[in-house]
Amino acid sequence: MKKITNFKNPLLILSLCLALFVSCSDDESETLLVESERIIGTWTIKESVVLGITIPGDDSSLTFSACSTTCNGVDYEATNETSGTFTYEFKNEFKTLSIDDDDSDLGGSYTGDWSVSKFTNNSLTLSTQSILGEVSFTFTK
Repeated sequence: MKKITNFKNPLLILSLCLALFVSCSDDESETLLVESERIIGTWTIKESVVLGITIPGDDSSLTFSACSTTCNGVDYEATNETSGTFTYEFKNEFKTLSIDDDDSDLGGSYTGDWSVSKFTNNSLTLSTQSILGEVSFTFTK
């Protein structure tokens, strides 16, 4: 049996070994936009949790517009195909998202203060307390 003693490219072998042991998720490697820019766009419900039960999203969404004098958005409810409007404001160093729904009969009804537990460029998780206990929504962009 022949011994391999002459490696022609030690950097290649080192790179392959490192690639096997080093990895990071998309969230870890992404450069986060500032919160006021990150929120802009359409966020589709991936899932919600009510009474401890995870419910898959139904393509309902919140669309946040850039702020001028006020911050506005549109909420779309897929089950009845209606849209409503809302105003929003971040509070408590972007740990709370306050939403004021203009018409709770159209679109979803998201009026209230929502705790922001995850907020990346492409993922947003909001939760609040209701008469049913904690309710949370995970959105993706």
